[in-house]
Amino acid sequence: MAKKRYTRNESDIQKLLSQGRGQGVGGKYSPYLFVRDVPSRGRSHRIYSKLNGRVLHLLSDIEYAHCLTFDMDETVIDIREQFALSRADTIRIASTLGFKHPKDPTSDTKSVMTTDLVITYKNAGKVTYKAISIKPNAHLEKPRIREKLKIEEVYWLERDVKFQILTEHDIPLHLKRSLQWLRQYNDFSKFVEPRNGYFAKLAQNLIVRIRHKGSYESGLADICKALDAQFADEPGAHLMIARHLLSTRLLQTNLNREQIWNTPISEIKVNQKLDTFRQSR
Repeated sequence: MAKKRYTRNESDIQKLLSQGRGQGVGGKYSPYLFVRDVPSRGRSHRIYSKLNGRVLHLLSDIEYAHCLTFDMDETVIDIREQFALSRADTIRIASTLGFKHPKDPTSDTKSVMTTDLVITYKNAGKVTYKAISIKPNAHLEKPRIREKLKIEEVYWLERDVKFQILTEHDIPLHLKRSLQWLRQYNDFSKFVEPRNGYFAKLAQNLIVRIRHKGSYESGLADICKALDAQFADEPGAHLMIARHLLSTRLLQTNLNREQIWNTPISEIKVNQKLDTFRQSR
């Protein structure tokens, strides 16, 4: 089924803005564009983010891959996707630069421009922002794309916010695959424990082995398989909990490796916040 266009005329735009699209922060933020609103650039994704407690609407595989990296960054406190820019300002900037402002091809209405991701950081008590446009590398050679990016850049520079362009080349392939492998087990709220405290017990088994690893060099998958056998758990149970703990940064290691599941146990560190996980289950 073809997706409907998200804007056709001025009344469409005003309706979206009146609904709070592209506005808010944290869990109350609403992206200007939902996945259902526009044809996807590749494959679109709707993913739940525990960071801000809502579903993120990502319009391409590249956006999805980069969003996973920001979701894993401990200094990131908010991710706002498809962020609406002030149309009055982008029209002014486009005119100053001598560029045509983006418009709807059917109604000739000037469109609301958006920035793919606006990231909020908090580091040492200081809050900062970064605006990010994500494009396939090949598109950066297109003059019209460069014009639109320049409008975005000036828009954010006026607000003293760093603007960055990212492509598929800015995320290592192995890191991308690791994040995708971990993502399935990021949110445990949708998994049912066979008995009370089961997940916490799996975590405890794993953490004891990691903390007493010594010079043990076996890979993570092998360790988890051995723990399954030792405690008579279903095959894959401990690897499942390992994926959850890694995806939520309760276990830490270099994720930019070819086979994350074969990470030597000696290269995995325990985040002190893991005790909170065990106590909350």
